[in-house]
Amino acid sequence: YLNKIRHSFPDEAGVRCQIERIIEMERAGAIEKYMAAYAELQSEDIKLITAPEYLFTFGETTGFTNRLSAPGLVVTLDGQKHEYDTFDVAFRRNAQVDWTVKYDPDEPTQVLAVSDDASLRFMLTEKYVQPMALRDRKEGDSDQLKQINQFNKSLKAQITEGMAEDYRLVGDMFERNPQLNDTLAKLVLVDSNGQHKDNRNAIRLKGAQRLLAKQTDSDTRKEDKTWKQQQQQYLDDKLELSKYLTPNVD
Repeated sequence: YLNKIRHSFPDEAGVRCQIERIIEMERAGAIEKYMAAYAELQSEDIKLITAPEYLFTFGETTGFTNRLSAPGLVVTLDGQKHEYDTFDVAFRRNAQVDWTVKYDPDEPTQVLAVSDDASLRFMLTEKYVQPMALRDRKEGDSDQLKQINQFNKSLKAQITEGMAEDYRLVGDMFERNPQLNDTLAKLVLVDSNGQHKDNRNAIRLKGAQRLLAKQTDSDTRKEDKTWKQQQQQYLDDKLELSKYLTPNVD
């Protein structure tokens, strides 16, 4: 009989679909009773979950990961591209992370970006599209633009403060290491051939060459001095000066 109905007998995926359908039918029949019982609950027995908790637990995923780009996090949901971002500066500091996006198909304006180990979670909002012409503006457009300008202003202040701190740290490093205190080492300048190390090494070689030349000159003077001493010793051995001295006659 199984062989007879093999074309209509469901496989594993078909069985799963049947079970899900049965569960949906049971829920549909009991939804009114469930809502009535929920309405009778005491307030202390009701626990609301936050939007991040809801998306992390029940949100769907695209099956792919997304990495941060200039527009933000560009995600394709149901065949449509969406751009998501946040005013949390910490999100931009994790540009190297591959994010898994969890979303609610019925409310795609907000998504949850989760790292691989779920240690990082950020709620992202779909980017607000400003009208190109002023006459096309509607209520709320100016508020959105004002919020963005304020965020950019505060972000600029943070970046400036970070650059000042970096400048101070680098300055301290060069003060502690005077051998680095030259233009070529600090700015990593390159020549017309795009070379930096060759120029840097050439400067080092000049110092080594000067030291080698000084050492060679010293060795040469020592050799000359030794040769003169040897000649003088030879002459002293061959020449008896006593023959040319006037004898002392009493």
